[in-house]
Amino acid sequence: MFSYAQQQQLLQQQQQRQQQQPPWLPKTPPLVGARRAATAAATAAAATAAAAAAAAAAAAASRETASTQARISLKRQPQNPLQQQQQQQEQQQQILQQQQNPEKQKNREKQQQQQQQQQQEEANACAVETVCLLSATGAPEGTIGAPPWGPVRRKGNCG
Repeated sequence: MFSYAQQQQLLQQQQQRQQQQPPWLPKTPPLVGARRAATAAATAAAATAAAAAAAAAAAAASRETASTQARISLKRQPQNPLQQQQQQQEQQQQILQQQQNPEKQKNREKQQQQQQQQQQEEANACAVETVCLLSATGAPEGTIGAPPWGPVRRKGNCG
Protein backbone atom coordinates (compact mmCIF):
# COMPACT_ATOMS: atom_id res chain seq x y z
CA MET A 1 0.00 0.00 0.00
CA PHE A 2 2.67 2.51 1.08
CA SER A 3 6.28 2.30 0.14
CA TYR A 4 8.89 1.97 2.86
CA ALA A 5 9.90 5.63 2.50
CA GLN A 6 6.30 6.79 2.78
CA GLN A 7 5.77 4.66 5.88
CA GLN A 8 8.86 6.15 7.49
CA GLN A 9 7.73 9.66 6.61
CA LEU A 10 4.27 9.02 8.09
CA LEU A 11 5.85 7.57 11.21
CA GLN A 12 8.05 10.66 11.62
CA GLN A 13 5.05 12.97 11.16
CA GLN A 14 3.09 11.00 13.74
CA GLN A 15 5.93 11.19 16.24
CA GLN A 16 6.27 14.94 15.69
CA ARG A 17 2.54 15.42 16.21
CA GLN A 18 2.61 13.36 19.39
CA GLN A 19 5.47 15.45 20.73
CA GLN A 20 3.54 18.64 19.99
CA GLN A 21 0.30 17.39 21.57
CA PRO A 22 -0.34 18.15 25.24
CA PRO A 23 -0.04 15.01 27.39
CA TRP A 24 -3.73 15.00 28.37
CA LEU A 25 -4.93 14.60 24.77
CA PRO A 26 -5.26 11.04 23.47
CA LYS A 27 -2.71 10.01 20.91
CA THR A 28 -4.45 9.09 17.67
CA PRO A 29 -2.95 7.35 14.67
CA PRO A 30 -2.46 9.67 11.64
CA LEU A 31 -5.08 7.97 9.49
CA VAL A 32 -7.75 8.29 12.16
CA GLY A 33 -6.92 11.97 12.54
CA ALA A 34 -7.08 12.49 8.78
CA ARG A 35 -10.40 10.66 8.62
CA ARG A 36 -11.75 12.81 11.44
CA ALA A 37 -10.56 15.98 9.74
CA ALA A 38 -12.17 14.92 6.46
CA THR A 39 -15.42 14.11 8.26
CA ALA A 40 -15.38 17.45 10.05
CA ALA A 41 -14.73 19.29 6.79
CA ALA A 42 -17.57 17.44 5.04
CA THR A 43 -19.90 18.16 7.94
CA ALA A 44 -18.98 21.85 7.90
CA ALA A 45 -19.49 22.04 4.13
CA ALA A 46 -22.86 20.31 4.42
CA ALA A 47 -23.92 22.64 7.22
CA THR A 48 -22.88 25.67 5.19
CA ALA A 49 -24.78 24.39 2.16
CA ALA A 50 -27.82 23.64 4.30
CA ALA A 51 -27.71 27.14 5.79
CA ALA A 52 -27.47 28.68 2.32
CA ALA A 53 -30.38 26.56 1.11
CA ALA A 54 -32.38 27.51 4.18
CA ALA A 55 -31.72 31.20 3.54
CA ALA A 56 -32.73 30.85 -0.11
CA ALA A 57 -35.84 28.92 0.83
CA ALA A 58 -36.73 31.49 3.49
CA ALA A 59 -36.33 34.34 0.99
CA ALA A 60 -38.52 32.57 -1.55
CA ALA A 61 -41.01 31.49 1.09
CA SER A 62 -41.44 35.06 2.26
CA ARG A 63 -42.90 35.78 -1.19
CA GLU A 64 -45.16 32.74 -1.12
CA THR A 65 -48.37 31.97 0.76
CA ALA A 66 -48.52 29.93 3.94
CA SER A 67 -49.48 26.65 2.28
CA THR A 68 -46.67 26.95 -0.25
CA GLN A 69 -44.29 27.81 2.56
CA ALA A 70 -45.25 24.61 4.36
CA ARG A 71 -44.44 22.60 1.24
CA ILE A 72 -41.08 24.31 0.75
CA SER A 73 -40.11 24.15 4.40
CA LEU A 74 -36.94 22.31 5.03
CA LYS A 75 -37.28 18.68 5.83
CA ARG A 76 -35.27 17.03 8.59
CA GLN A 77 -31.69 17.15 7.45
CA PRO A 78 -30.39 13.63 6.76
CA GLN A 79 -26.96 12.51 7.89
CA ASN A 80 -25.82 11.67 4.37
CA PRO A 81 -24.36 14.72 2.54
CA LEU A 82 -25.54 13.34 -0.81
CA GLN A 83 -29.12 13.22 0.45
CA GLN A 84 -28.76 16.79 1.69
CA GLN A 85 -27.57 17.89 -1.72
CA GLN A 86 -30.48 16.13 -3.45
CA GLN A 87 -32.99 17.72 -1.09
CA GLN A 88 -31.51 21.15 -1.70
CA GLN A 89 -31.71 20.66 -5.46
CA GLU A 90 -35.35 19.53 -5.22
CA GLN A 91 -36.20 22.57 -3.11
CA GLN A 92 -34.49 24.90 -5.56
CA GLN A 93 -36.42 23.33 -8.44
CA GLN A 94 -39.70 23.81 -6.56
CA ILE A 95 -38.85 27.45 -5.94
CA LEU A 96 -37.98 28.00 -9.60
CA GLN A 97 -41.18 26.33 -10.76
CA GLN A 98 -43.24 28.52 -8.47
CA GLN A 99 -41.48 31.65 -9.64
CA GLN A 100 -41.95 30.71 -13.28
CA ASN A 101 -45.68 29.98 -12.91
CA PRO A 102 -47.35 33.08 -11.43
CA GLU A 103 -50.75 31.96 -12.77
CA LYS A 104 -50.60 28.75 -10.73
CA GLN A 105 -49.72 30.84 -7.69
CA LYS A 106 -52.75 33.10 -8.29
CA ASN A 107 -54.97 30.02 -8.66
CA ARG A 108 -53.62 28.63 -5.40
CA GLU A 109 -54.33 31.91 -3.64
CA LYS A 110 -57.89 31.98 -5.01
CA GLN A 111 -58.46 28.39 -3.87
CA GLN A 112 -57.16 29.26 -0.42
CA GLN A 113 -59.44 32.29 -0.19
CA GLN A 114 -62.42 30.18 -1.24
CA GLN A 115 -61.54 27.51 1.33
CA GLN A 116 -61.17 30.10 4.06
CA GLN A 117 -64.48 31.71 3.11
CA GLN A 118 -66.22 28.32 3.11
CA GLN A 119 -64.72 27.44 6.50
CA GLN A 120 -65.84 30.81 7.88
CA GLU A 121 -69.38 30.27 6.58
CA GLU A 122 -69.47 26.79 8.12
CA ALA A 123 -68.25 28.17 11.43
CA ASN A 124 -70.91 30.91 11.34
CA ALA A 125 -73.64 28.37 10.53
CA CYS A 126 -72.44 26.20 13.40
CA ALA A 127 -72.53 29.18 15.78
CA VAL A 128 -76.09 30.07 14.66
CA GLU A 129 -77.15 26.43 15.10
CA THR A 130 -75.68 26.34 18.62
CA VAL A 131 -77.45 29.56 19.61
CA CYS A 132 -80.73 28.24 18.26
CA LEU A 133 -80.21 24.96 20.10
CA LEU A 134 -79.70 26.74 23.42
CA SER A 135 -82.63 29.10 22.96
CA ALA A 136 -84.95 26.30 21.82
CA THR A 137 -84.25 24.21 24.94
CA GLY A 138 -85.35 27.00 27.23
CA ALA A 139 -82.15 26.78 29.24
CA PRO A 140 -81.08 29.91 31.10
CA GLU A 141 -78.40 31.98 29.41
CA GLY A 142 -74.88 30.69 30.07
CA THR A 143 -75.97 27.12 30.82
CA ILE A 144 -76.39 24.12 28.57
CA GLY A 145 -79.61 22.27 29.20
CA ALA A 146 -81.93 20.14 27.11
CA PRO A 147 -85.39 18.69 27.54
CA PRO A 148 -85.58 14.95 28.25
CA TRP A 149 -86.61 14.16 24.66
CA GLY A 150 -83.37 15.62 23.33
CA PRO A 151 -82.17 18.90 21.88
CA VAL A 152 -84.21 20.81 19.35
CA ARG A 153 -82.17 21.90 16.35
CA ARG A 154 -83.24 24.77 14.19
CA LYS A 155 -80.88 25.89 11.45
CA GLY A 156 -80.63 29.46 10.32
CA ASN A 157 -82.98 32.01 11.80
CA CYS A 158 -84.16 31.12 15.32
CA GLY A 159 -87.37 33.15 14.97
